[in-house]
Parts: sequence; C-alpha cells; structure tokens
Amino acid sequence: MNYCQLHVHSVYSPMKGLSSLEWLCERALKLGHEHIALTDTNGLYGIPHFINLAREYGLIPIIGCEVVLENLRLVILCRNQEGFRRLTRLLTRYHQDGLSRDDCLELVAKMSAETIVFSDDKEALLFLGKVFKKEALYYEVTKGMATNKDLLWLKEQQIKPLATSRIHMSKKGEDFYYRLLRAIDDNCTIEEIDTSGEHSTYCYFPNNSEFKRWFELIPEALENTKTVARLCRSDWFGNKLIFPSFKGFNPEEASLALRQKCLDQLDWRYGEVDSEVLDKVQERLSYELSIIEAKDFSNYFLVVDEFVSQSGINCGRGSGAASIVCYLLGITHVDPIKHNLFFERFLNEFRVDPPDIDVDFPWDERDDILDYVFEKYAGRAAMVANHNFLRDRSAIREVAKVYGIKEDEISYITNRLPRVEIDSTWRQIITHALKIEGCLRHLSVHCGGVVVTPGPIEDYAPVEWATKGVPVIQWEKDQTEIAGLVKIDLLGNRSLAVVRDALNMANINYQKNYDYRLFNPVDDPKTKEMMKLGTTMGVFYVESPGTRLYLQKQRSGEFEHNTIAGSVIRPAARRFANIIAERINGKPFEHFHPILKPILDETFGVLIYQEQVTQVAMVMADFDVIEGNDLRKVLGKKHKEKKLKDYKDKFFQGAFDKGIDKKVVDDVWAMILSFAGYSFCKPHSASYCLVSYKAAYLKAHYPAEFMAAVISNQGGFYNSTAYLEEARRFGVEILPPDINHSENHYVGFKNYIRTGLMQVKGIRTKTIEKIIFERRENGLFVDVANFLKRVEPTFEEARILAKARAYNSLRGEAKETALVELMWEVYFHYAEKKGSLQYLPEADNQLEKVKPKMREYDSLQLVDWEHEHMGGFVSFSSWQLYRHVLERDDVVRGIDFPVLKDKYVRLFGDFITSKATRTKKGDTMLFVSFSDDSAVYETVFFPEAYYAFRDLLFLGGAFLVEGQVQEDLGSFVLQVTNLQRFAQNWA
Repeated sequence: MNYCQLHVHSVYSPMKGLSSLEWLCERALKLGHEHIALTDTNGLYGIPHFINLAREYGLIPIIGCEVVLENLRLVILCRNQEGFRRLTRLLTRYHQDGLSRDDCLELVAKMSAETIVFSDDKEALLFLGKVFKKEALYYEVTKGMATNKDLLWLKEQQIKPLATSRIHMSKKGEDFYYRLLRAIDDNCTIEEIDTSGEHSTYCYFPNNSEFKRWFELIPEALENTKTVARLCRSDWFGNKLIFPSFKGFNPEEASLALRQKCLDQLDWRYGEVDSEVLDKVQERLSYELSIIEAKDFSNYFLVVDEFVSQSGINCGRGSGAASIVCYLLGITHVDPIKHNLFFERFLNEFRVDPPDIDVDFPWDERDDILDYVFEKYAGRAAMVANHNFLRDRSAIREVAKVYGIKEDEISYITNRLPRVEIDSTWRQIITHALKIEGCLRHLSVHCGGVVVTPGPIEDYAPVEWATKGVPVIQWEKDQTEIAGLVKIDLLGNRSLAVVRDALNMANINYQKNYDYRLFNPVDDPKTKEMMKLGTTMGVFYVESPGTRLYLQKQRSGEFEHNTIAGSVIRPAARRFANIIAERINGKPFEHFHPILKPILDETFGVLIYQEQVTQVAMVMADFDVIEGNDLRKVLGKKHKEKKLKDYKDKFFQGAFDKGIDKKVVDDVWAMILSFAGYSFCKPHSASYCLVSYKAAYLKAHYPAEFMAAVISNQGGFYNSTAYLEEARRFGVEILPPDINHSENHYVGFKNYIRTGLMQVKGIRTKTIEKIIFERRENGLFVDVANFLKRVEPTFEEARILAKARAYNSLRGEAKETALVELMWEVYFHYAEKKGSLQYLPEADNQLEKVKPKMREYDSLQLVDWEHEHMGGFVSFSSWQLYRHVLERDDVVRGIDFPVLKDKYVRLFGDFITSKATRTKKGDTMLFVSFSDDSAVYETVFFPEAYYAFRDLLFLGGAFLVEGQVQEDLGSFVLQVTNLQRFAQNWA
C-alpha cells in the first residue's frame, strides 16, 4: 500500500483550491495510490462528486473537511456514518450561528470515536488528546511549515506525526495563483495578500519520491498516512434513498394511503371514459403503484401532493408528468394514457436514483408554498444550492480588480471581448484568469429545489443560511441526488398567474365556471387556429418570435404537433425543425431503420424527446432500461467523456450484432448526441403545451381579460406597450387609469381593458393602496377636492394622476369638465392648504375667475405625459399619430406578407424587441420584431444592414421599414435594406 494524501483541497474549497476533482483522481491513480481524501475548507461542497469520481478511477475515497476559524485550523476525517453526521452538524452550526474556538473544540471532542483529527495547533491537540485515542489524533507535518522544534514537541507529548502536503494547487510553481484566489476572496490587491500562515510553495500534489524525500527523517509520519486511510470508511452514499415521511407514516401505511387516494380520484379524472379506456387506466395505475410501493416511494408522492394542495393552480412537469398517479393526485394535468407518455422515463423497477417531480405555481404564490414547507417541516427542509464558479468573464473581471483596474475599464473590456484590442496587462490578466477558472466562488439558492428529510436535515448534509433568508444545503442538484436526497422542485411561473387571473375575470364577467384543473381546450377550434397561425403573443411558451415563426411553418393546431414544437426549438434540435415541419405538412419520409418506426412515428422519424434516446438504445442495441436511461442522463452531464465513450462502443456493437448498417448507426448516434445540449422529455413538453393551449384559449375567447392578466403579471417576452397594441388588434379598447375604476393591476372587461394604477410611475404603493381602500370602504370619489382630502396624496402624486387622466370619471358623463380645470383644482387645493391663497382677494372665487382663460390640453400633450408617467403608449396608440403614414399608397401592412413574397415593400413599424446573433464569420446580425395596426411582423438585419442602422434601432420608437419579403415553409420575414426613424413629434 502506497502512502496517500490526506489533506487535499479542490476547486470546491471556496477560493482556496486550484485542482479539479478529475485532475486529483487522475494524479492519485497515476502515482499508484489506493486512497485519496478530500478536505475542502469549511464544507463538503464537492464530496458526492468526489466519491463517484474516486470510484470510477478505482480509488478509495476518504471524506473530511478542513475547519478554519479565525484562531483555529484542524482537519477532520470521517471514520463512519456517525462521524459524517457529527461533521455535517458542526459545519451547519458554523455557517448558521458561527463558532468560537472553544465551542468548536468542545464539539470536535465529542467526535473522538467517529473521526480522525489532525492539526498543527498544539493547544488544540492537547485539549483533544484528553478524549481522542492515539490512532485518531495527529500532529500535521507539512514540508516548509514544520520546524525541528515542532517535531521535538510532538515527541514529548507522544502525539503521532502525520505527513501531508496541504494540497491547494496541482503543480509546483502555482502558488501565485493561490495567492490570486485569496486576494480575490479578500477583495484586495495581490501585493496586499499574505498567505504565509496557511500555505507554502510545497502545497502541491508531489510525486511519490518527492513526498518520501520530504519526510525521510520522520518515516513514521508517512506510515501513519496508511494507518489513517485504513481506519476510514469508504462505502459512502449507497443506493438508499432518503425520503420525507408524510404524517409519520411507515412505508406500508403510506402505500395504503396513496393507493386509496388514487382510487378515490378515478371518477374525477376518468368519469366519462368508456370501459376499454378505464381498463387501461386501472392496469397502468396498478403497474405504477406496484413500482412505487416496491421502492417505498409512497411517502414522497403524498408529501408532494400535500404541497400541491396548497394552491388550486399548478403545472406538474418534467418526467413526472408521465405518471398516472401524479395525474390522479392533481400534481400534473396531462393524461398519460391519452398522450402515450413513457412512465419508465420517470420510474422503473431497475431505477436506483430518486424520482424527480417538478411543480410550477403562480409566481406570486410560490413563496407562500415555501413558507408552508419550512413551517410544516421545520428543521427537516432546505433549499438545494447552486454552485457559482469563476467562469470566463467573471474570472477575468475578478483578476482585473486584483490588478487594481478601475471598474469602468473592466466593464468596457469584458463586454467587448474577444473583439477588442488589449494591451500586455490585459493579456496577462486573461492568462491568469484562465488558471483560476472553475474555482468555487460562493453558493446561491436553486430556483426551486427543496429537500425534505425524515429527521433533522443537518444529519444528511451541511446546511447554510442564504441571504434571502432560507436554509440551503451545500450541494447542487446533481450531488443532492448522488447523496440519496430526494429533491422536489417548487417553482414560480408568471404564466400560471396569467391563466389564473384571466380565468377569474372570465368567470366573473361572463358568469362562467372554469376549473383550472379540468380546463382542457386542446380541441377548441379557435384555440387550434391561433396556434396554427402563430398569433400567440402573450401565450406561454409559444410567444417568442422564433417560436411564432415555427408555428407558422408547422401550420398545425394539433396538440401532439405543438408538443413537438416545444421541444424542437431547443438549441441542439433546431437543425431538425424544418424537417419536422415539412413532414407534418405531408412530405414523405423513411425511418432510419424499420426497427425505429414504433418509437419515432409520432415525431416523424426524428429523435425529439429524451426518452426516445432510451427507447432507441433499447431496441437498436439491446440496452436494458437502466443503461438506456443512464445514456440519456450522461448526455446532459458535464463530466461525461469516459462514460459516453463506453456507451458509444456498446451502442455500435449492439447495433452491428443486429446487422444494422454502419451509416445508419452513425446517423442515429449523431442524432443522439444532439441531446448533449438542452433537451426535454415528452411529458414535460406536453405539460407546458397544455398551459399554452389554456392561455391561447383565453386569448382567443377573452382577449381583454387575457391581455390584462398578461400585463399585470409582467415578465412576458415583450413590454406592456406591445401587449396593449396586440389587444387593440383584437378589438379591445384601452382606457386610461382612473381613481374610481382602476385596481392596482390591469382589469379586462369584455371589450375593454382598464389600465392599472401600477402603470403610473411616481405614485407610491401606499397611495395606491389607500385609493383602493377608501373607494371600497367609503364610496366613489365625487370630485378632486373630495379625493385629495380622503387620500392625501403628495402634491406631485396629485399632479401625476391629473396628467395620467386618472380623474376622468370626475369630469361628468359628457366630459363637461375640462382636464385642465381638474389640474387647476389640484394646484388651488395645495396652494390653499399651504396658505398661499390667503393674501389674494376673494380667494374662494379664484378658480372661477381663472376658468375663462384656461386652454384645454391637446392630444400631443397628453401623449407626452403618457410617455413620461406611464412609460410609453398606453391608452393612445402610435398608429393614431402615424395614420398619415399607414394610409400612404406605398405602405403595406404586415398581415399581407403572404401575398407579397419576394417583393420589395415599405411598412410602418413600431419597434418591439430584438435578438442579436453571429454569422459563421463572426459578424453580428439582428432579428427584430416590429408591429403595425394589422400584425406583429419579423425582420432580419444582416451584418451590412445591422451596422448601418444599429444606432437608429437603439433609440426604439416608430420606423419606416423597407426590405424584401422572404418566405420559409410558410413563415415570412422581411430582409431589411433601409430604415428611417420617425421623430417623436409629440414631445
């Protein structure tokens, strides 16, 4: 047995390690080591990955941590599971409450039977020596950091020496980069940092002869590395999953409860189906429950159901949407029987990793759900972390700071790399940044991942306290899974709030009774037509310019086809998008091989969904379901090269054994590799597609209510002005805000939308709340004075409301009171309140005397105020200002593109949004969405046009757009050749 390294830092030591886990394992293997430890600073941030990698390399992993306080440093290695539990508890207390030296030593002293501790802190060792056995407590001896006097001391105290390298870097000579990390972490320059007390030039991974030579005078220190390695457990994180417990149920009780709940819900989901379908449902339910019960997963499903029941609106997605159990519980809403969803992508009898159910809630309800979780499962629940590493630009930025470069120069250079010329200093900065890329900077909170454990969560993972006030474990999602913890994703989704609010308005305005959970409009003709035409601005998941154009190519309102559309738009699959669209529209095709027909028929011969990778590998190369699922998972991993090569060899050999031609195998494998990018499973796409259909239905049937909900919930692809223009195209009138009729949010009512007070800039939230409260409690405001007296806004708020025409309801039905008069009432009210009218004769009649001299505001003034105080066109439309342009004979409409193919045309266009990309030559080109009174239309600015007009586009506003109409499979884009911007002549 070789000596081994027991004090090792990786990139998972926050700003204290330079070596990747892969490099450390490769190095240990190359040197013939059997064991390797990982002891990152104050955390177990990379331990699950480390354990897996060590096993892959045939090494025995030893897990531990270097605990560093202001006045204490020691390394703790876990001998057994109890040692691991005690270490995670110590680290949790350190991160959540802070630890004094004495408190830390007291805790470590209680670990004497379960851990091995080493340090060069003599006082600490003497304290711990009272309880630790000699084979569990060592003096750390490191080249360059121990003296002869230290060695004499440990002999006197009969404390054993332990040889370590305190590995912080990979190779000799990299100590500059360690100092660089420390300077970044301490927010100081490289000259100011001092690492002498924690690091030396010898803190790298030496070869065997070096390590032996360093300690040739104390061979016992080397031998002790073997002793320690033998004492430490190696079988960490087996196949056991750690599930939450619902109401304290044991597995049998949970299984009975889950089965009964599913049976009770059969009539709710399948009350009107025929007996043949019901037989399939019951057969599928029995099959799923048998797997869930065999794996003791029932508690997990009951806990997720408990969370979901806290809201009436949700979208269960991901592979879990393939489960009929989830469908019956109301966790998901897509029928897995009707839509042929592959359950084995979610669970199967051979799967050892945990189930993963993702659930979206309305964005403004998600925090309430989390509050419920943390209250109900206090001390047993925490969020999953995100690991934020130094990446290319962030590494460059941080190194530049250490070099003392000013922030404006850093931003200028980093935003223009690699196209900007740089001097020697910046070249050096970039070179150094490359060396520290990949080092852990800090944790953040995963967008929705929650872990719930049967006992205290700190027994299973170290827990920190995030700045946003929630507990977070030290592992991201992949390592959470490796450790056997079961993650539940509870996410916020603005479009669910849109659907919720639009349904509520439709129910109120039209006396309907829509139930979100049973609302399924996939066969509604108007909805299908909207999806077919791509008139889906505001519709969840299908409103981006690229997706709308693709829907126009596909020209199908069928749910299954648009489920494909949601997946084929992913980056790695876009090259297949036109192929799919052509085949949907009838173009003949042949499968790569007849054996693939049953799998790929629904996606027209192309691999689109993740589970198809598993299915193709199974039928084409005789993979079992475990191998097929693992291949699918490996494709999405960062560290996949070795495993992927093994699976490629197996795939090719298995296909050859079936007599399949090499070219066919090459083509299918190339398509499989496309899943190395972002990809979806069919249940996920189907779940989101159903939300799209619900949103499209509401837009098609209740455009005022729907568009009001879109704007109120914000966060869509476009700005509020674009959505209001879309509402106008659907025949909806937009009314200005009003103190007597507006809520905080936008409200739709049949053929009009009332602008919400939220749109008016400069009005405090508490003023808006008081307006609404006063109106509800004490009735409508009868005049300006009455409003000002009851609400007491500031003078500036009162003026802004006048400019926004929010006093319109006080003018009378015939609008007999002029807007300017209302403004004067505001001025007189505050002048009188201030006392500045008291010196004027006949003050009470001043307003009446001024009235004859008042001149009403013209429309251009009102437009200007609307832009100033509401951020753009709201109740006015730009079309009204540019009607003379739209009525010109040489100006066409965007809706007429289909009859203008290949023609050079001129259009009016309001700028909506843009997206830049690069050509193969590296030049910038731009896709821009414009709108006129007929449609939103898409344009492309190739590099020459982009560079000619980018400054104009940057200004936004209204344009005269010229170019050639081009068609691609039924979608139309204008290739721009000329652009003129109209002056904002209302300002």
